[in-house]
Amino acid sequence: KIPTINTSYYSFMGAKLEYRRMYSLFLNYVFAY
Repeated sequence: KIPTINTSYYSFMGAKLEYRRMYSLFLNYVFAY
């Protein structure tokens, strides 16, 4: 049970980081114009 929880947790954190990266790119694009 523990390994599956670890993998799901890490995948969730990866998705969160990806979302933050895309959001920062979006903010840069908005403030550029």
